[in-house]
Amino acid sequence: MQNEKFVTNAILDDGELVEMIYRPEYRDTRLLAYKDEEEQAWEKIELDNVILAPYPADLELIDKGVVLFPSGIELYNSEFELISEIQNFIHKYLDISSTFEIIASYYVLLTYLYDKLPNILYLRFTGDFGSGKSRALEVIGNLCYRPMFASGAISTSAVFRIIDKFRGTLVLDEADFANSDTYAEIIKILNCGYERGKPVLRSEGDNKKKWDVKAFNCYCPKIIATRFGYKDLALESRCLTEVMAKAKLREDIPLNLPNSFQDEATQIRNKLLLFRFKNFNNNFQFDNKLDKSIEPRLRQITNSILCIIKDERAKKLIEDFIIQYNQQLIDDRSLGFESKIIEAIYNLKDNETIFVKNIAEEYNRARDDQKELTSGSIGKILRNKLQIKTKHSRDGRYIAKDNKERLEILFSKYGFSVNDVKDVNDNTGIEKNENTNIGQISFS
Repeated sequence: MQNEKFVTNAILDDGELVEMIYRPEYRDTRLLAYKDEEEQAWEKIELDNVILAPYPADLELIDKGVVLFPSGIELYNSEFELISEIQNFIHKYLDISSTFEIIASYYVLLTYLYDKLPNILYLRFTGDFGSGKSRALEVIGNLCYRPMFASGAISTSAVFRIIDKFRGTLVLDEADFANSDTYAEIIKILNCGYERGKPVLRSEGDNKKKWDVKAFNCYCPKIIATRFGYKDLALESRCLTEVMAKAKLREDIPLNLPNSFQDEATQIRNKLLLFRFKNFNNNFQFDNKLDKSIEPRLRQITNSILCIIKDERAKKLIEDFIIQYNQQLIDDRSLGFESKIIEAIYNLKDNETIFVKNIAEEYNRARDDQKELTSGSIGKILRNKLQIKTKHSRDGRYIAKDNKERLEILFSKYGFSVNDVKDVNDNTGIEKNENTNIGQISFS
């Protein structure tokens, strides 16, 4: 007897893509295909070893609108007109910067092809209470590929289960999470979920106390609203962020979304489903021409959105935004003690040899209100956090000779010029025949 398997989409043996739709007027679901400009719908698809079926319409997450689907396919004239329709919808109901309107419009488009790409960035809105974050999530989220709406009250187990089950776009409101354990778990999900092939592992038990390890897929687009930025700087670099800080709302924006809002959003989702069918088998080419001053992780995930954009003006706008955003990340890092240590090393570049004790003295002299650090603490941070190698001499520990490439990376990462980082001669004599200078910095 064939087993029945519930799916939201599938690729058949002949390579044909099928997608689940939900028709609220009939309270039913179907699997839909589009080929040669014709659509075909099934209640179930019988294959050799399995019967594919859409999730039932009375499933609570579908019935209550937690997860949204297209209701079918609607035609659009051109990709340019489709993007314009998305942007006009966002502009009609949401007050954000014109630059981020364009970014959000292309992000919506990106969500319909994310499973064809190796990684994806996140869209985030930050701001205080009443700044419009939730409205941003509702407006943009409603257009995305299979949006899955969640709030800060959701458990972490529910988050990775809903992603694994529906494989859509996670729309996560109030994602600050006051509970520290929940916050830590959500950070793990977000850090794993930007790249394909990095599941979250969990132990699952049954009533017989048998335990097994299950892998939950967390890779999907995510739109997030938080009051503050994340302390995890790696996660910060995976988010494109709009700060919601306008004092006055645009007068043409309705305070409450009208009854027509859902119908308008569904029509656009239906057109975007057709966009997915038309472009799913495209071979996406990544452009590696992004400014090399942008840190690699940010360049990597930015390529995922740039590769679907055909309008060169839109590409340039997003590239400029990323350059500014990269500088903001550097500025944010500069507030931490690691940056102050790198700054201390940079300020000691005229020394023939840089001893750890001199770094500690320089750091503590300029530390402002940060905690004073001993030479021992500085040494541990150099080795363990900054991965800068040190060696021991009769005069104390000093920075070793083979840190040139590492320091180039760190100077650039924390916003210091790397022009001074070059090889020159050195005659310190701490270790005979093992002396190398980086810029004006001497490492033995």
